[in-house]
Amino acid sequence: MGVVGNNKINKMFEVETGLIFWNIVSFLLLLFIMRKWALPPLLAAIKNREETIARAVLSAEESRKKSEELLLLHKKKMREAQDEALAITQRAKSDAEKIRSDMVLRAGKQANIIIDQSKFELAEEKNRILSAAKKEITEMALLAAGKVIGRNVSSADNRKIVEEFIK
Repeated sequence: MGVVGNNKINKMFEVETGLIFWNIVSFLLLLFIMRKWALPPLLAAIKNREETIARAVLSAEESRKKSEELLLLHKKKMREAQDEALAITQRAKSDAEKIRSDMVLRAGKQANIIIDQSKFELAEEKNRILSAAKKEITEMALLAAGKVIGRNVSSADNRKIVEEFIK
């Protein structure tokens, strides 16, 4: 086994030019076929993929920019809405204060009207009571004068004298 084993090892290291030639021809033929028919579709697919990735990156960048713009716009609109809400609240407070002061003023005017009306009614009632009291006093004075004099003077004369006296 020693000679046969060595012989196999030696054959492994022998150079066979025919085999090398056909290997090189096969390789060059395969390389030519690959370059002619297989490589262009692969390169086109790679180029297409690169373009797709580039478009996706651009699209993502544009989307990011649009998102930032929308975010800024949203923030601006939120600030405007808050400002508007604050203005509405301030107007509502101002309107409420105005209404309150108008109501107080109106209530004061109504109170003054009621007071003036009450004063007028009191003055009328006072005059009516005084008139009634004068009439009664006149009647009593006439009766007293008639008893003192002992005779009855005409009613019209009596009234005239007493009214002049009371005034």
